[in-house]
Order: sequence, then C-alpha cells, then structure tokens
Amino acid sequence: MSDIVKRLEVLLELEKYQEILTLSYDNLYRKEVEQSSIYEYIIIAHLNLGNYKKAIEVIDDVLGKYPQKSQYLYYRSLAYNSILDNKKAISDIQNALTHDPNNADYLYLFAILLFMQNRFIESKKQIENALSIDARKSEYHLLLAKILYELDAKKIASNIVDEILSKEPHNIEALEFKQEFFSKNLIEKKDILKQQLLLKPLDKKSQREIKFIEFYYKYLPWIMGLFIAFSYLTYWYLDQFYFLKIFLLIGFLIIATISSVDWRLNIPFIAVVIGFGIFADIKDQNIKTEDYLYIVVLSIVLHFIFLSVYKLIKRS
Repeated sequence: MSDIVKRLEVLLELEKYQEILTLSYDNLYRKEVEQSSIYEYIIIAHLNLGNYKKAIEVIDDVLGKYPQKSQYLYYRSLAYNSILDNKKAISDIQNALTHDPNNADYLYLFAILLFMQNRFIESKKQIENALSIDARKSEYHLLLAKILYELDAKKIASNIVDEILSKEPHNIEALEFKQEFFSKNLIEKKDILKQQLLLKPLDKKSQREIKFIEFYYKYLPWIMGLFIAFSYLTYWYLDQFYFLKIFLLIGFLIIATISSVDWRLNIPFIAVVIGFGIFADIKDQNIKTEDYLYIVVLSIVLHFIFLSVYKLIKRS
C-alpha cells in the first residue's frame, strides 16, 4: 500500500471527504500509485458528500478503464438509489452480483432495493443469502426484521429486533424501528425515545414526541373525565339522547386513532357505552334497545376503520 493510499485511508476514517478529494486529484496521475484505488476514494468521497451525479460521472469514466471491477457497479447502484432511480440501481447491483455472487454487501443492497419496491418475498431471499455469508452484521438482521414485519410475521420481527438490542443496546436504527412499530404503549415508547436522545441529543423529532407523550398523560385523565361526565349529564339532565350519540361518536373518533399505541385509552369510551346501557335502563325503561346497539355496533366499526387508517398513515 502506497503512502498516498495510507493517508487516504486515515482521512476516510476521520470522514474528511473534501480533503480526500483534494489529495486524490492531486496524486491521481502519479506513476507510483494505483489509479483504481485512488478512483475508489474519489467515488466514496462524492457519495458521502451527496454529490451523487458527480459520483456517477466518475464511475462511468472508471468503468471504461476497469470494466471488471464489480465494486464500481456497487457504488453506482448506491448513487442511483440516492437519486431515486431504482430501476438503474437494481440493474447495476445485479451486474455486480454476476461478477461477485457471494458478496454479502451486494446482496444486502439488492435486498434493500427490492424492499423499496415492495417485493418482500424476493427481498427476503436476498437478505437470507447475505446472512448465510455473513451473519455478524446487525443491519442485515434489522432489514430481515423489517421484511418480516411487512409479511405479517410481526412476532418474529420483534424477536429479531430485541436480539439486536440485547447485543447492541445503542443501535439507533433498531431503537427507532422498535419505538415506531413494537412499543406496547406510550410509556415504553417514551423510554425508547430517551435512549435515542442519548445517542442523538439534537434529534428534534424525538424531543417533540417525548414532550407530546408527557403532555398527553398529564392532561388525558382530565380530558377523559370531562368526556365521561359531559356524556352522562347531557343524557341524564337534558334528556338529549341524540346529542349523546354525537358526543360518543366524536369522542371515539379521536380515541380510536391512538388506541393501538396504548389500549388503555379505550377505557373511558367503553365506560360511557356500557354505563349508558346500565343507566338508561334505570332512567327510562322504554328506551329502544336498537338505539343502544346502534352506538355499540357503530363504535366497533369505527374503531376498526380508524385503526386501519392510523396504521396506514404510520406505515407511509
């Protein structure tokens, strides 16, 4: 390894990408250095600086000189993926795999690209091939968990994420995935978000979510109590069954969208619906049973409708 390449390697570890470009171009045509190695550092620097189109231009030029170098196809696939040209990205990684079919990183990228096209079965096959070659990398296991989640094998996916975090408790990608999809309630979600903030103290999204959860649990009991009291008082004193139905449905509209995060948020609504059935019989023996059933059935239907919408929004 030449001194130039050693210096480039040090700069790469320090993430000094602009300095890598300067040093690489200054020494690209010196006889004592291997051009293909210098080009690789140039490409890596452009990719990390977000100069994806420039990286593609360099790779196009380099492939004319070194057509058998599969890593250049891999880098170009990364660049195309970054500019959202998934079709060309897949074409390049497939070509790279024809040169080096047992490269786990190539298979991992191929699995990601298929995953982005919602081709989950094919993606699963590629990531399993990557894991059969190298099972040490947590990002491979995390991608498998994401694929299994999409294939409705949520329990297995959750176990994989837990296993990753047992070995790497500060794995930020695994923490983000767990709090987004596997937190059982808002309290657990808050704990995971706090772990994320330890790793990314300036993450404003996590800060906002924590503040929201704290606000939510601080004021929710009062809001729910008012909801229950107002619903009963409206019916009991004003004798307005029509308004009670409206209040119940609007309240449930709000609660149902959040209840998948913490099932306890359904309790106040259930208390109103069941309690109304009990107290209605006490107050008025002539109330129609179908009116009560109307609320219960429509509430259950609304629950599943809005829960489905909520999950679709989360997934998107």
